Amino acid sequence: MKKSKKPITHHTPPPWMLDAAGQAGAKLQQAGIRLTLGGEPTYVPLQPVGAEWSYAAVGPKKLSYAKAVAKKLRHGSLRGAAEFFCPGKLYPGEVNPRWAIKLIANKDGTPVISTPKATHSKSGINEFGDAICRSLGVASHWVSFTDPNAHGSHVLAMPLDHDGSQWLSAPWPIKKHLRTLLPAEGPSGLRLPLQHFPENVTRRVLSIEWRGPTPSVFFPPLLQSAFLELLAAVNAASPFAGDKPPSLEGYVPSDELGIWTVLGVTADPGVLEINLPACDSWADYAKWLTEVT
Repeated sequence: MKKSKKPITHHTPPPWMLDAAGQAGAKLQQAGIRLTLGGEPTYVPLQPVGAEWSYAAVGPKKLSYAKAVAKKLRHGSLRGAAEFFCPGKLYPGEVNPRWAIKLIANKDGTPVISTPKATHSKSGINEFGDAICRSLGVASHWVSFTDPNAHGSHVLAMPLDHDGSQWLSAPWPIKKHLRTLLPAEGPSGLRLPLQHFPENVTRRVLSIEWRGPTPSVFFPPLLQSAFLELLAAVNAASPFAGDKPPSLEGYVPSDELGIWTVLGVTADPGVLEINLPACDSWADYAKWLTEVT
């Protein structure tokens, strides 16, 4: 007879601990001291197998666990959050940056994105890219690239930047025999041949990769206000991306406007690490620890 698995229980702090935390927080507030707490709880499977659960930061199954955690949070306390697959930390001796999944939720509870339903009979990477440009009010300067790691994958890239008042795009006069992504691991936006860029063109590049039923959009480094405009443009263009919303990748800016709750699920040696949002009180910190256990 198989033994039944014990249900997972959530352990909330006892009342005396919450009371003590509240009193300590009140005294700090009275003294004019602002308290901020951060946490990085780590997890491993019940039956960890392989180097990724021993000493390696990444491996064949860790990302699937991370996506499962992110999905659970997006259907729970971070409902309406946008999910970004981001380049993480790069340490000496490691060829590629570690990945991180970042969940961005609005503090006011409104969805970060609300993808419109597909209403266009014709969809594809070119239509999707042109729709983004129309929404941003820039000319389409897309260049097609070949991915040596994914036969049949379609990749478009275009120089795109924001100067604080308007969007700027420009042609990328790269010769056809050089339009190949670097043969490394990771999203297309990290493997562009930027060494073949002219000196007078911004090195910020927006890229789209269609490697499955829907495209992936790689966001270049941007300030938060421009990032939000680009996110809205991608959202508005999503009806040209097929039946499902596009995947989001790239760089997530800091929360300069103070409007987000950001949680990360990251690869770390031997474990899956949860980067909790910054908490202003012990009660908030306890709530997040309970949420992710």
